[in-house]
Amino acid sequence: MSNMTAKPLSVLVVEDNPDVRNALTLLLNRALGVAEIRETDSAERALEWLEHDLFTVVIADFHLTGMSGVDLLHAMRARGIQTPVLLLSGAMDKKSALSALREGHVECLPKPFQISELAWTLDRLMAA
Repeated sequence: MSNMTAKPLSVLVVEDNPDVRNALTLLLNRALGVAEIRETDSAERALEWLEHDLFTVVIADFHLTGMSGVDLLHAMRARGIQTPVLLLSGAMDKKSALSALREGHVECLPKPFQISELAWTLDRLMAA
């Protein structure tokens, strides 16, 4: 976690499953030392926040109710928001994943994942 400890992270977690969202928030805070975490179950709300607030990284579920994580990514880039995005999914289709990765500053991580995989992926995303 060399890059993660170099500067404080401000993370926006977008996950519509409350159990997964809470677990991810706890993992980021306790295991990875992220102090500033804002969370929502809605990509639409996340997009509103991203237009006014700065985050170091967005962690979003690939498949959200309503606007998906990929749709959120495309909307962010269309508005000029270049915040790095980590997309999480238990079932990621290749076409959508490739579409997301073309946007730049994006990583995809399949669920379930180990803490070390999350840390390594965030490091790689922040270094890009």
